[in-house]
Amino acid sequence: MDAGTLIRILNGRDPQWLYKVLTEERTRSGWWLLPNWMWTRRFLYHRSLRKVLLLPVTLMAFLVDLYVFLQANLELQRGRFLHYPAKSEGALP
Repeated sequence: MDAGTLIRILNGRDPQWLYKVLTEERTRSGWWLLPNWMWTRRFLYHRSLRKVLLLPVTLMAFLVDLYVFLQANLELQRGRFLHYPAKSEGALP
């Protein structure tokens, strides 16, 4: 089964399933809802000489990633992911 089919089935069973998953994940992991590997992925795959040469580009890309990740996490905390509003107007419980 592909992801689209699975999502359609889950939406049919419970339209709030994604909100519930996000709420459970926040309870389990605390404030940060995105996977931790996202922070270091830019630095993991360079060989030694190439790492030195690409360090300025890698750092700039990391800063862009950081901004995007912080914005995405903030939206998830506010419960506004894919128009799945929190039960109240505030953040996830």
